[in-house]
Amino acid sequence: MVELRRCRAAQDGAQSRSLQPRPFCAPVTPSCANGCGAETMQHRRISGIEEIPTLSPREKECILWTAKGKSSWEIGHIMGISVNTVNFHIKNVMKKMDTVSRTAAAVKALQSGIIKL
Repeated sequence: MVELRRCRAAQDGAQSRSLQPRPFCAPVTPSCANGCGAETMQHRRISGIEEIPTLSPREKECILWTAKGKSSWEIGHIMGISVNTVNFHIKNVMKKMDTVSRTAAAVKALQSGIIKL
């Protein structure tokens, strides 16, 4: 069973505007519906606000090679780092890009102009 974490206002007992539990909110403006001064990724998608995440040079290079179709082993060999390090950087990109797969992260990075083929 997955435990849902709520934003600070919901944790403090504030009444939510809907009957659905709200996920944990990240500190971003404008404020969430609970009035805690935070906003979820879902709120940003609904309102049309989409931040372009900042990626480190290693993260950019790893996701670029991923976009070119390279495996973690191939990327590690090209960059001179271990497969585990490649996967670490790609997972960071996936979190920052709010995606569930490396392919989706690569596509999103290309669309947002973070990397170019």
